[in-house]
Amino acid sequence: MTTTYALAQAINAVLITLAVIPTYLWARRLLPPVGRVAMVALLLVMPTGLYVSALVTENAFFPAFLLAALALAVALERPTTRSQLLALAAIGLTCSIRLQALVFALIVPSAIGLKIALDLRDGTARFSRAVLARELRRYLPMLGAAAAVACVYVILKLATGGAISSGLGIYAGAVNLHHYSASQAFRWILYHFGALAIVVGFIPFCALLLYVGAVWRKNVGTTAAERAFVAVSTSAVVWVAIQVGIFASSRAERISERYMFHVEPLLLLGLLLWIHRGAPRRRPAVAVLLPLALMLTLPLEQLLTNPGVLSETFGFLPLVRASTHFLNGVDEVRLALAALALVAAAAVVALPFRVLRIAAPAAVFVYLAAASLSIVGPLREYARGFRGGVGIASDSEWIDHAVPRGAQLDVLYTGEPDPNLATLQLRLMHFWNRRVTMVHELSPLVMCCMAQAPARIDSATGKILLDGAARSPDYVVALPNADLDGAVVSGNDKAVLYRIKKPLRLREALSGVYWDGWMGTDASFSRYAAVTQPDAHLSIRVSRDRWAGPSPPSLVRVDVIRLGHVLASRRYIVRSAAGRTFVFKAPRPPFEARVHVDSTFSPSQYGMSDTRQLGAQVSFRLATG
Repeated sequence: MTTTYALAQAINAVLITLAVIPTYLWARRLLPPVGRVAMVALLLVMPTGLYVSALVTENAFFPAFLLAALALAVALERPTTRSQLLALAAIGLTCSIRLQALVFALIVPSAIGLKIALDLRDGTARFSRAVLARELRRYLPMLGAAAAVACVYVILKLATGGAISSGLGIYAGAVNLHHYSASQAFRWILYHFGALAIVVGFIPFCALLLYVGAVWRKNVGTTAAERAFVAVSTSAVVWVAIQVGIFASSRAERISERYMFHVEPLLLLGLLLWIHRGAPRRRPAVAVLLPLALMLTLPLEQLLTNPGVLSETFGFLPLVRASTHFLNGVDEVRLALAALALVAAAAVVALPFRVLRIAAPAAVFVYLAAASLSIVGPLREYARGFRGGVGIASDSEWIDHAVPRGAQLDVLYTGEPDPNLATLQLRLMHFWNRRVTMVHELSPLVMCCMAQAPARIDSATGKILLDGAARSPDYVVALPNADLDGAVVSGNDKAVLYRIKKPLRLREALSGVYWDGWMGTDASFSRYAAVTQPDAHLSIRVSRDRWAGPSPPSLVRVDVIRLGHVLASRRYIVRSAAGRTFVFKAPRPPFEARVHVDSTFSPSQYGMSDTRQLGAQVSFRLATG
């Protein structure tokens, strides 16, 4: 897998760099040679090029989307049957990479309508119903073929009894309107438009608005290629920002630049085309004040502290870095952004054209290059911390290396208070180790990419009954909260590999305790294997030793239970920076120790980034003497 991963990274680099080809071909239709070179240079220093560091479909989607947009523009410019069918083929290719490309179902009719409107305003034809009908008939091959594909899909779904949305796979739920609030969706759409203005350096956003306005008011002479570009780029930027904003409003609540960076080259191309056409600046107020307002309304306090910025919003990483290294927090970042935007707005409005034609692209190039360079360090730090956090810091393939060939290996999931972290750990085990293919679940787990089967535990003996398993595994990987009957072969603080002493059974298990020893409302310790020492005792410590800040006093109840009968019980009030250890004579297994905290608190209430609801730190220990 180490070799496979290196090859996949190389493929990623090739794929994302292929975006240069459709971008250059499009620039060739619109710009002189110097403009084409400038466009390629701007594209190659975009921070989003660093998504090559992740194995995501966006790396292939980026060039495919630009190819489809270019093919659509060519079809609008010269609406022959051949060009329209080629545009549909390019869109189909893009949809096969990411279903997000279904947004072209909105982009295509919008672009056609806008292109016809621009043609009519340009004077190529006088407006009348007959002319409008004639213009629409020119695009019937594309619209008819798209409608035919949609009809065939619907008929097939109805014939097989499947839901219309089932073809969306894991995104089928995304089209359920009950998941969305209109006000929330509108707010996040505006946030995504504001984010686009930031990540491209403000000036391209203004330039595209100015150019579209100039074309609409007939302040500049245009070619069919330029009108096609305006129609496609405007439709694509608007609909993609709307699509991603709506999606983020109910599922992410963060700026998902990863799902819309493929439209950023259209803004950069719009900047260069605006300059090529003399940088028309009639009525510039809306073009500069609108993106400025969108930027300043962004809730940066929420967005820059969201951990998803490291995977979803590379364009915001420079702001995160600035807030911690150069500026004093988010408020100063907002002021710095406002100052830079005002300077850029003044340059767009007031600089003489002979200066602006050089200064604007140069400023955007420096901004994008500086942003890209500032991202590399945080990404490396994140990667190191991430690998350590999921237990693959040294040998990623440690499971494959430790299990002999021919042996049966499975994974046992006993439950975690943070199932998202557990899911991530299991998926990474599966990615790096080809022997990891099956998860047996004592607790339900929602995840993809691995075979899953429920398992049951005999509460009297700790024996694990595997539903649907052909045979009991020889080796089992378990998270650290489970102790299996067998020999420990290898492992770390995130997962342990056992050679099983059959039948498969638990010696003991921990539930409800996070990786750092904190619990929420309930935690438990179960023991199934015999305790050989006659003087064994169970020690349970409940505390907030590692929390010196304020927290509400909470009543703690500790119970030791065997076969449904409470053998011993204690009460305690836990407070900040204090704790107590309870010692019980260890009963004969099986037994369970339960800890319940009647009220919790969140460190985020006191200015920290941890949003968990915590009750107390808890530890269970069986010992003698």
